[in-house]
Amino acid sequence: MRRKSKLWGSPVYFSPEMLSSSSFSLADDIWSVGVIMYEINCGSHPFNLKDTEDLSNIMTADFQSLPEGLNPRTTKLIARLLAKN
Repeated sequence: MRRKSKLWGSPVYFSPEMLSSSSFSLADDIWSVGVIMYEINCGSHPFNLKDTEDLSNIMTADFQSLPEGLNPRTTKLIARLLAKN
């Protein structure tokens, strides 16, 4: 997979790998889709972020639990999209 070296976009959608490296790939875009799906379904960011300086939580924390009653397929997809590494 080809890696690129310019970062564009909002840091709250960056994957842990993007935060620890200066390049990114398609896998990082897939992570961002997972963050967006979580936000659409839950109404909040999947990690406890106070501001963009608190991005270290993405590196170390698991995402917040998904609400009960969410479609099991959606839950499984979001969990797979937000899997680290």
